[in-house]
Amino acid sequence: MYTDIPIIPYVKFSEDAECIKNSIDMCLLYSPGSRLNHPRFGCDLESILFDPIDYITARRILAELLA
Repeated sequence: MYTDIPIIPYVKFSEDAECIKNSIDMCLLYSPGSRLNHPRFGCDLESILFDPIDYITARRILAELLA
């Protein structure tokens, strides 16, 4: 990991790849409202699952991931 120049100084970098993978999996696999104490956690990628891959779908996926 390259950390000589901190882009964001307050972000703590983790070297545990399995922990990072699990965190990303949790964010992508949960739909909003499916967690009891965290109703806004997750992203709704199931609604885009069978859409054709084009520019519009790519923008929807990006918007969902950044929301």
